[in-house]
Amino acid sequence: MSNSAEFPNTGVGLALDESRFAFSPGDSLAGTVGWVLETAPSRLELRLLWYTSGKGDRDVGVVETQELDGLQASERRRFQFVLPQAPHSFSGQLISLQWALEATAEPGGETARIELVLAPDGIEKRLEKVDQPMPELPKSLKPLGERLKGWAESRKSNRS
Repeated sequence: MSNSAEFPNTGVGLALDESRFAFSPGDSLAGTVGWVLETAPSRLELRLLWYTSGKGDRDVGVVETQELDGLQASERRRFQFVLPQAPHSFSGQLISLQWALEATAEPGGETARIELVLAPDGIEKRLEKVDQPMPELPKSLKPLGERLKGWAESRKSNRS
């Protein structure tokens, strides 16, 4: 069983053994990578990675790679990863963290990608906007709080 319809007639494809895309930390992620290329790739690399998207800089963390060698122009191979404990997938208004499995054949850079969720019970955390005001600061911290509030407001008006 796989969760992708078919491998491509040309290019690189990925199929997971289980019909799901959401996993818990420590779960096994197993499946098949397949490719049909004009010539045998010199190497094919599988990458388990997380990345951020949204406002600000984009971060990427490659957690594990598996490199396949002795490749034919057309073939299928099995793979397996044990998923790490963290970081967990989350979606917020400003930033999100997502997981993916990629397979890239070289030369040529043919790539396949499957988006994943890694979180306790396979449930992505959704960060909602907080509408409650900050609690009252102690007197000794009020000057710092006012400076931070002014800084945040100036940043907000600079973006408009």
